[in-house]
Amino acid sequence: MRLTRLLAGASIATLGLISVTSPAAYAGGDDGCKKYDGKYVCQGPPGPKGPKGDRGPAGPKGGHGPTGPKGENGAKGEKGVAGADGLSGYEVVSRNVALAPGDNLLSVPCPAGKKIFGGGYIVDTHTTSNYMVRANQLEPADNSWHTWIAVGPSGDPVGKDVLLRAVCATAK
Repeated sequence: MRLTRLLAGASIATLGLISVTSPAAYAGGDDGCKKYDGKYVCQGPPGPKGPKGDRGPAGPKGGHGPTGPKGENGAKGEKGVAGADGLSGYEVVSRNVALAPGDNLLSVPCPAGKKIFGGGYIVDTHTTSNYMVRANQLEPADNSWHTWIAVGPSGDPVGKDVLLRAVCATAK
């Protein structure tokens, strides 16, 4: 190195680099010194390898990557086990019946092969008020919905239609 060319005001780094702050302080030469960022820098021989540093902190999470290509269809699965028995063939059966004086035992049956699950009736109560329902029930023995309506002595609802309904379905 050309330490003999250093003039007053020059700075010397202690980590293997010699930095000359004044261009007049170093005239240049073929000893490995170069101009860097407006300064002449001379580099000495490399020092010994230092110890391994500590691991740095984790970097930020990366974004989602692009969607991959569509995969091929898988093999056909095995046939499933038969489901449990249940209800099917749900049906509401309706019947209009005109009320007669006195007691009216009205019924609507389910079609053959179907079971009764519920039912009901509708009487036009806007014009009819003199009647009493004595029973409104399903009858498993004959697979029908029964409604027993008693018409009062005034005969007010006589001739009025009653809409009977039976809820039927096939049960296994």
